Parts: sequence; C-alpha cells; structure tokens
Amino acid sequence: MKCILISEAALSAASHPDFPAAEVLHGDSPDGFANVLIRSSVACTAVFLSGCSTNARWLVIGSHALSRLRDLRPEEHGVFFERCVRFGLRSFNKNISLSPNAMPYREGARSSAFASQSSTLRVLAEEGYQGSGNVYVYDLREAVETQDLSRQEPDPAPYAQSMSELASLLDRPLEPTAPPGDLIDLDWTATGTIAKGFAFDEWMPLLSADQRKFVERDVTGPMRVRGAAGTGKTLAMVMKAIKLAKDAGNDPARILFLTHSWAIAGHVDEMIRSIGRDIPAASLIEVYPLMEIARHRDYSRAGRRPLGLDSESGKREALKVIDGVLERFVPGDWIAYRGGCSAEFVSRMEAAAASRDRRNLGWDLLNEFGCVMAADGLLGRAADLERYLRIRRVGYMMHLVNATEREVVFELWRSFLAYLRDEGFIATDQMVSDYLNELQTFYW
Repeated sequence: MKCILISEAALSAASHPDFPAAEVLHGDSPDGFANVLIRSSVACTAVFLSGCSTNARWLVIGSHALSRLRDLRPEEHGVFFERCVRFGLRSFNKNISLSPNAMPYREGARSSAFASQSSTLRVLAEEGYQGSGNVYVYDLREAVETQDLSRQEPDPAPYAQSMSELASLLDRPLEPTAPPGDLIDLDWTATGTIAKGFAFDEWMPLLSADQRKFVERDVTGPMRVRGAAGTGKTLAMVMKAIKLAKDAGNDPARILFLTHSWAIAGHVDEMIRSIGRDIPAASLIEVYPLMEIARHRDYSRAGRRPLGLDSESGKREALKVIDGVLERFVPGDWIAYRGGCSAEFVSRMEAAAASRDRRNLGWDLLNEFGCVMAADGLLGRAADLERYLRIRRVGYMMHLVNATEREVVFELWRSFLAYLRDEGFIATDQMVSDYLNELQTFYW
C-alpha cells in the first residue's frame, strides 16, 4: 500500500467534493484535477501544484493507515480521506478545527479522531513529524487502543521511503488535467486570496460590482446568487453572512451556512474565521453540511438508512448504484426503447462500463434523479411518468431530445428506487429534498 503525500497548497483542491479521493486512496488516480498534479511512484502518490518543492509542508497519509481501509465500509473511505485532509489544514492553519462529530483528541503533537461517524477506528496523526513541518497520519486503530497517544509510536519507514521518492515525482513535468464535465474548484480563487490575510473591510473594495451588489442588498426574502465556476459565489456568500452578523450589532443574529459536504463546510468555516476575524459576531455563524441538518428525520422508523454519510459520499455511493442499474438494464429492457432514441443517447447508453462516456452518463442521471425527479416528488408510479413527461426542460436538466429518452430515464429511476427500497437505503438527495420541502410548509 502506497503513502499519499498532499502539499499544503493542494489541500484545498483535495477538499473539493469532485476530487478523485477514491481513486487516489486505491492507487488508480488520474494525472491531475483542476490545477493540481497527481503523480505516483512505487512507494507513494503525490498531490501538488506545479512548481512545488520538497521544502513545502506536506500531509503524509501513511501506508499503515491506508492498509486499514479494509476495516471501513467503502462508503466511509471518503470521510476518512476528508478527515486526513482536515488534519493537514488544521496543522497548517491554527484557525481551523476538526469537526466535533469526529470527537478529536489532542496530546502534544499527536491527535486522533474517529475515521467516520459510525466506525470504532480512530485516525492517528503527528504534527511536525521528525522535526519537519509535515503532518504524518500514521495509523488507524481501535478507539480503546488510542487512549494514551504517547504510547502510539509511528512507524518511520513508510514516511522515509515516500519522502525519498518525492523529489523524482516533483521533477516530472506535465500539464494538469481538468476533471470531467469542466468541473472546477469553485473556491480556488478564494482560497489563494485568504492566504494573503485579507479581513472583511479589506475585501469589500476588492469584490466585483455584482458580488458587492449581492453582499450589500437588504434581505427581505429569499435571495439567489449564480454564476459559472470560479466567479466567486462562495466568497460572496461568506461575505454576505459576515455582513449580516456585523449589521446585527448588539442583537446577534443566528446564521446557519449550509454546504453539501463536511469538506466544503470546513473550508467555508476557515473563510469565515479568517475574513471575519475582526467581527466578534462572525464567530457565531454556524457551518454544517445540509445533510447533517436533514438527519433530524428518523428514517430508521421506515426501515431506511442513509446511502452515504454526507452529500459527497452519498453521491459516490449513488453513482455505484446507478452503474449497477445500467449494467442490468442495457442487456434487458433497453432493446424495447432503443429504436426511439437519438444516436447520441444510444451511444451513451451502450458505452463501455469503465469509459468516460459511461461515467458522464452516470453523473447526468444522478443530477436528473436528485434535482428533477426527487425534487418533484416522483416516486416511480405510472402517474409519475405522465408528470415527468410534462416537465418543462431547462438548462440544468439532462439533455433528452424526445419522450422515449425520458421514458428510459424514468425506468432507470424506478430501478434505482427499487434497489434502495430492497436494500433499506434512502439516497442523500432524497433526504435533502424531503428537508427542503419541509422548509416550505406552514408548519415550519
């Protein structure tokens, strides 16, 4: 099992929900993500920005810790990776804290936290390992074994071997590769500028006219901000939240900032603490994944459990289910619909299982399932098909050119729901949809 090395400057990208964490963890990583390079050798996989050197500070996830992934459920691997990244972010920026749900514990330079919300294994890490500026995540151990961190000694051999191979990886020049579907880290610009230490009043004149208009507009009802990747939506929303806290004066407002994953929640929390450091009320802004709030519904009473631990891990698990649905549908019922579909749609449906076209189809179906079908309360009944066929198509929806293609998607949706029902799961998008619908009721 290889070690994983992530440079300080690349930690923000590693926190992004579309970062290929599963591939990196299991040694099948692409060459890059957004503007980050990913390189592998015999002993390690390195994640870094072009121009990085061995003198940078690194998060090193050791092979002993990674070898214990077999003791975690697959859906917990992403959470484990997030928490390792969080150790690095917290070590390099003291304003960042670990999620309280991880029940972190610190003893000197060593820290531990639960690998996931349901696991009994704890991640062990040491800051400034061997006098360096690096963080070494060196093991995963049962909680009962980690009560005295001073007795939990790291194995130096994996660390030493991976660091010895790092220089050769950094010398391998190659242009970074953009992720599928033009997915860009929306917070990349904001992360770089936060490092400059700008506070709220310093940021205001640097905002674009549209960002400033959003931040300064009075809140009299629901507001939306939209824009392409990299246009500063997250920064604008952080600034808006801080301004609301500042304007509340002596009557502090309760402000809840919701995201789609713990990784992004941690990043937003970092931004708020940094930019709002001169505004005491900003410390009262609470940041959580929407899924964490939606969990107040007890789905176990209906015999269901969440598919994933947050929206990010839930999407990864849902993509696996969708892939299985396609594998069963294409050799069977697909033939009845094939003749009525466009050549483009046929090509996507019949793409090889591991191909980029199949992965992109999975993402499009996931978006359609969560943002259209679940959001409209379509439960797979015959009457729901008629409702689905009547929905007016808009830009964010899956590109479907005729009714037959919509019927295919509806059949895939029904199979997806059947799998969740039979296995006792509820998808995270469905949970979020339930919660958002509740917020629109008179009861709320």
